[in-house]
Amino acid sequence: MSLCHSDQFITLNSSFMYNPFKQFVDYLRYREAVKKADKAHAQTGERYYVMPALVPEGSPSGIKLLVMDRFNFRKLKQKGYINNRANVRDLVSECFYCTPYRNGDGYLDARGRRIKLSLYFSYCQTTRTLRKLKKHGKSKK
Repeated sequence: MSLCHSDQFITLNSSFMYNPFKQFVDYLRYREAVKKADKAHAQTGERYYVMPALVPEGSPSGIKLLVMDRFNFRKLKQKGYINNRANVRDLVSECFYCTPYRNGDGYLDARGRRIKLSLYFSYCQTTRTLRKLKKHGKSKK
């Protein structure tokens, strides 16, 4: 399955078909979160990260994205939503997008953005598959 964005194709390596309409909705959700992160970065200059958000079990939309900075990351750790052993390096490696630092370092190039986007699509596909299995009473062991 491919998604065309600015003359580049994002290819998913998967064992089964990924619905192109769901992929398009996922891409729109991703693009909106990236825009929010870039807008917040332009206002404050801080580095922002796009991460998956925990969604309650019965919610119809199983995938949400959260834009956070390091301050919010620390607060979520203090409240117990994020493991206390997690650090900013983990945040950078597991985020789907991150803005550069105030001085411009740490900017994601086009290749890095493609890798993060494919990571996001893989996350969406896995989340949907697990929800389907759970809904139908099957569990993967």
